[in-house]
This record gives sequence, C-alpha cells and structure tokens, in this order.
Amino acid sequence: MQANGQTISGEMNLQVQSIDPATDSVAMQTIINVAGQSRAENSTARLSEFSNLASSVAYVVANCASSGGQTEVVATASGNIQACKISTRNGTQVGFAWIADVKFGWVKQDISDSASGVRTIILFRNQN
Repeated sequence: MQANGQTISGEMNLQVQSIDPATDSVAMQTIINVAGQSRAENSTARLSEFSNLASSVAYVVANCASSGGQTEVVATASGNIQACKISTRNGTQVGFAWIADVKFGWVKQDISDSASGVRTIILFRNQN
C-alpha cells in the first residue's frame, strides 16, 4: 500500500484448514502481514469452485501470451516461480496479477485505486 507517498509491502498467507467433500466445503485461514502487524481471517468456500478455478488457472498459464499476459519470474520465500502477468481492472482499481500453477493460482497482485490513491502489493504465500 502507499501511505503519504511511501510504499508499504505485505504478505498474504492462505492456509487450508480442512476439506469436507460431504458438505462441499473448504475451511481456510488468511493471514495478512503488513508493516509488522498481522490479521487472521477465517472463511469457507465451496470445494466444487476450486475445480473451476484450477481449470481457469491452467488455461491462463498454458496460454499466457494469447490471454493477453506475459511470462515473468516472481521471487517468493519458496523460491522463484514462473508466472503469467496479466492486467486487472475492477471499478477504480487497476493493476496486475501474476498467475501460476500453485495452490489458489495467485502468486502476486499489484493494485492501484484511483479513487483512494492507495496502492497495494500482495505477495501470496501458498501453503497446504
């Protein structure tokens, strides 16, 4: 994020807590670390949604250039990851996402919000 013209970087750690095929649910915990402070959030998602996500990520990675992206190496705590950098837009937020064949598909995201002037850079650390 940018505050008073300074960039503040953070890390988002996604952890799968449990998977229950009988109820089609995945329990996850997201831990966000920014400027030495941590916040944890618990959430659930439908297990069936991940099969759609996996096929979409696989398509983008396999067809990076034809999907409008470019291949780049992203340095992470786990090592360098070959990813597809694509542009993103959501209302007043524009930026880039780096997609790769990793759990949840996301490696890095860099977003600027023209309405608030805030820039957010997130490096995802995917764990089991």
